[in-house]
Amino acid sequence: RIIDEHGIHWSEPVNRLATLLYRRGRLDESLALCQLVLAVKPWHFGALSGIVLVCAARKDRAGARMWAERRLPPTPPPGTDDNGRRARWVRRAVEE
Repeated sequence: RIIDEHGIHWSEPVNRLATLLYRRGRLDESLALCQLVLAVKPWHFGALSGIVLVCAARKDRAGARMWAERRLPPTPPPGTDDNGRRARWVRRAVEE
């Protein structure tokens, strides 16, 4: 109903629903909503994290790994070099 009323471009409630469905064990529905959010916003951190959790719960290690690589890399500790991983992630997100 949320999607019918507000459309898919308001991704936060769609992602929140995906999270609730995941927590209830409704993995296929959660996966579909995460994919819907990512179709609109490929860089959406919550949907990327959610889809990793769904894949892991389904024992899909390859899928979990693939989606995990698309997430924003963690902030490196101060004084260390992350080899530009975060900058590359931002460029890719902007290009998509």
